[in-house]
Amino acid sequence: MSVLIIDEAIKAQVNELIAKALENPVQWDKIKHLAVKAGEPLPPQAQRPDDVPEPQKIIIGSYRCAYSVEEQPHGMCRHLSVSTPKPGMVPNPIAMKLIVELFGFTRTEPAHEWLEEFDHNHHAHNIAQLMRKS
Repeated sequence: MSVLIIDEAIKAQVNELIAKALENPVQWDKIKHLAVKAGEPLPPQAQRPDDVPEPQKIIIGSYRCAYSVEEQPHGMCRHLSVSTPKPGMVPNPIAMKLIVELFGFTRTEPAHEWLEEFDHNHHAHNIAQLMRKS
């Protein structure tokens, strides 16, 4: 069983993490070689190049979160990956909803979601959403 704790300290840490990601967006030329057609599997982590910039990371309760702002062909996107430490498990829907809201994802904009195996029998729930200029 995973634990999710969101308090004022976590909110402040997430806001700082988001600010750092906004200051250092990942440029398209650094990640375009990872692009796959919809429905195709991503290459295994071990087969990915080492030069891909590291996302900002935080542990919230027992959930591991990685966040980045990425240049994509259609515009700047926020990208969040959430996993649990237990093999074969993914975040439950309620925890995922609370975490994506904490990171500023909205229901008003379309988002793309997928599961990704990042290590043997370890999966992350990913979500990417176009960031609209306000």
